[in-house]
Amino acid sequence: MPHVVPHELVKVAPRHFISDELNIYRPRLDRFWSEEEINEIEVEQRDLIKWYNNDQHIEHIINLYKHTVSFNEAWTRLASLSIGYANFAVGWQRLSQTQHRSNRISPF
Repeated sequence: MPHVVPHELVKVAPRHFISDELNIYRPRLDRFWSEEEINEIEVEQRDLIKWYNNDQHIEHIINLYKHTVSFNEAWTRLASLSIGYANFAVGWQRLSQTQHRSNRISPF
């Protein structure tokens, strides 16, 4: 299962995010997103790490809710800070739901 919530994404180095997660799930993402939108997800993940490391308020918001809120609530709270990530949230949510359904159908 890919990292899908902000407090997990800030801990994954961009190169590992791309090679270990995004590229593995790219065939599934291609069904929902254009190449440009997928590239934007890469940029947004890098930006999220920068914001987290350089802004104590954003770091606090991400860490405060890491175990107590749902996927949607975590991204809604982050989006309320006006720093974006709409593509990221929607794309990763779709990927997560697809992966979850796949796991129920087949153990492979």
